[in-house]
Amino acid sequence: LKEVDAGARHVVIISDGDPQPPTRSLLQAYVDANVTCSTVLVGPHVPTARGTMQTVANVTGGDFYSVDDPTQLPQIFIKEAQLVVRSLIQEGLFQPQRTNALPGPVSGFDTVPPVLGFDLVAAREGLAQTTFAIPTDQGADPLYAWWNFGLGRSIAFMSDVTGRWGGRWVGWSSFPAFWEQSLRWVMRPVTPSEFVLATRDEDGDVVVDLEALEADAGFLNFLQTRASVISPAGEVQPLDLQQIGPGRYQGRFRPDATGSHVVNVHFGSPAEGGGIASGNIQAAVNRSYSDEYRRQTHNAALLRRVADMTGGRVLSLDDPVLPDLFDREQLEMPRSEQSTWALLAVVAAVILLLDVAVRRLALSGDWLRSVASEASSRRPKTGAGGVTLSAWRRSKNRRQSGRTEHDRPTASPAPASKQPPKPDEVAEPDESDPDGMDTTSRLRAARNRARRRDGQGDGS
Repeated sequence: LKEVDAGARHVVIISDGDPQPPTRSLLQAYVDANVTCSTVLVGPHVPTARGTMQTVANVTGGDFYSVDDPTQLPQIFIKEAQLVVRSLIQEGLFQPQRTNALPGPVSGFDTVPPVLGFDLVAAREGLAQTTFAIPTDQGADPLYAWWNFGLGRSIAFMSDVTGRWGGRWVGWSSFPAFWEQSLRWVMRPVTPSEFVLATRDEDGDVVVDLEALEADAGFLNFLQTRASVISPAGEVQPLDLQQIGPGRYQGRFRPDATGSHVVNVHFGSPAEGGGIASGNIQAAVNRSYSDEYRRQTHNAALLRRVADMTGGRVLSLDDPVLPDLFDREQLEMPRSEQSTWALLAVVAAVILLLDVAVRRLALSGDWLRSVASEASSRRPKTGAGGVTLSAWRRSKNRRQSGRTEHDRPTASPAPASKQPPKPDEVAEPDESDPDGMDTTSRLRAARNRARRRDGQGDGS
């Protein structure tokens, strides 16, 4: 870009800030060649990344962006392209408009005269507030902005107060009051001599000490205070101040982010006329790096302790042969112990019930056979022929009995007797086919067998 004949030379750098930061001579070369650099921080991994990217943008005159959502990158490119395409000096007749009603250095001024030109800039992120802007087709270009930086205050006016661009401002009746109010706001506020606000670092916390005295140098007790802490991101957190001694008040907070934290204390003290005099007092705390960077030596003992507790190893770069990081031969496999008494208790209870059932319940063989027979008779039909096991047995018995009668010689039938049969001669069921008998027939057959056994016992 140094040899390019263009009205503006601009570079957009997108990085995580991890590489080696550029040297001062390289940045000065960009400045000498009038090349501006805007930096975009995406996914930083180290605390110093933000400072590196901000330094590049500030030294070269570019803008710094910190992006958490990658979808914002197209908007940043469009914004940077508009700044490069448009001339950085805009001349013409422009009427500024107020963009917000926030209290600030120009409270009470709703309208201002037009300007004949201004410098084209981009709106600042963070705590910066743009009070007056010039509407254009590309958006609202800032004209008057202000913000707090640490304990200080800043104002930016993109036009001039001379006859070239601000001729109508010079002839404006409120011109002296406008700039007098702006300068008074920028000036350091008068701190009451009776109040002293100090900060100190203690075990990672910031301790805020406030000493309050009366006009006669006596201790000011039971002071009504309202304190707050402004983080580098602009978030406001309340701070509780407790009285710890005569005229002494103390509070503490832990700065989670790196950067400047501003402590503001609003107080109300009794006035000489009987009223209450109120005021504000500020202090700043700068945390450039995290607390872990304060240690200048390594903590090898902690590393060994972590390795021993987790079953790992401590590797050293001084070894002549670097070990395989994925070698598991010397590592012990982790074991997880689980209690099994609940499962064993359930198994023991089931076994106990089965043991009691076997000992207390007497099951006869006949009853078991009857149950099995009844269950088999209720089984669904199976096989290609669709017959049950009991039907197959009955068919087999009938075939065997038919073959026996066919082989037996035929005898002439005896003449039928007209006398009725005796009770003992009643036809008994065929005991050779127990499956074909009903319950009554089986009981009768069992009774007859018992009688025959009794008769054989008496005959012997």
